[in-house]
Amino acid sequence: MTWLIVLLILAVIAGNLMWLMPSKRERQQMAFRQAAISQKMNVSECRELEKLPDVCDTEAHWMEYVLPTERSLNIHIPIVLKRMKNHAWVLPDALNQPAIAGLLEVLPSGVVQITIRQMSVVALWDERGDKNTIDQLHAVLISLRDTYL
Repeated sequence: MTWLIVLLILAVIAGNLMWLMPSKRERQQMAFRQAAISQKMNVSECRELEKLPDVCDTEAHWMEYVLPTERSLNIHIPIVLKRMKNHAWVLPDALNQPAIAGLLEVLPSGVVQITIRQMSVVALWDERGDKNTIDQLHAVLISLRDTYL
């Protein structure tokens, strides 16, 4: 009987420790964020849920991956590129459509919006993908930044 009580106590302790451990999804998100930070990107939670594109589920967890620029970009108002429900991107007419469209095809499927501001390029993403996803995202953000330098 003593052994049964000891095993029960150990099972309860092990269960509580397992409950405290991060899930596979949380470990993946941490890896994405660490990789982004190592590439000099900033990561923050999207706070303006009312401004999310229509394709976004407001119950989902959306993160902004921000690539800051060393100097001001050659734009006066932010340029917003949005992915629609049919996975097509809406591009303003003033942009070089073929060059930008080619870049956007390389983005991870969870990226639903790119905002090009005077001092940064921001990707709105649901943090889903494989281990190369951050490299792809970083490369596209750098290309978009360099387009407007």
